[in-house]
Amino acid sequence: MPGIEGLPGTDGVDGINAYTVTTNSPNFTVPAVGDDVTVFVEESGWMVVGQPVFVEGPATFTVASITNATQVELTFVGASGDVSPGASIAAGAGVSPGGLGATGSSSLTSYSVYADGSVYTLTATNVLLNFGTTDPSLTLTLAGTYLLFAKVRYDFVAWAQVSHTISTNLHSTTTGDINDSSTDFVLPDTSGGAVTSTAASISLPVVVYTALAGEVVQIWGSLNSVPGGGETITAVEASIVALRIAP
Repeated sequence: MPGIEGLPGTDGVDGINAYTVTTNSPNFTVPAVGDDVTVFVEESGWMVVGQPVFVEGPATFTVASITNATQVELTFVGASGDVSPGASIAAGAGVSPGGLGATGSSSLTSYSVYADGSVYTLTATNVLLNFGTTDPSLTLTLAGTYLLFAKVRYDFVAWAQVSHTISTNLHSTTTGDINDSSTDFVLPDTSGGAVTSTAASISLPVVVYTALAGEVVQIWGSLNSVPGGGETITAVEASIVALRIAP
């Protein structure tokens, strides 16, 4: 949303993004249809009471009240395709403006994929995170402009290294790597002993992306170098949610 125009010769006030992410730790539970839930977010300044909002899950809400700059009360709509009441939505879920059709169902189109199968061991080559059964690979059936939300969790396996970097990005099989979607994560020093635990839970930057009909968006990743000795970094969870906001 735009900021306030400045006086001649002066800068105006910066605007804010019309989307945010949840910061509930570790998550919040979707209530019954028509009930409210407290949701903590990074920024609520773009919301107004009564506005429909879409939370990565997917789940459609309306804004019941705005407590402060980082806390809102949302009313669950239960639109077609939404998760069921009682579902848990983790911290870092994307929140964006939504819409309601005449029957109360979401007028926006959303797609999602959640990886399943075996874990994927990172290599030094940037490629699709291959989980075997269901990869983080999403076909956008309709052409249009989308908000893309993506997450990955990586684990250490017998890892004892000083410094390595994980690179993760969204990739289109039509156009290649998607600009502004990449994240580099420097792993902590575990050289004191072999570690098998969670290495990083990464939410990629939210991307506004214009896609062609049938375009496939995937999560790709790599490690800057692969040590010997059986030490690995594995992708154990990955998801993409795409919200179509314009044709």
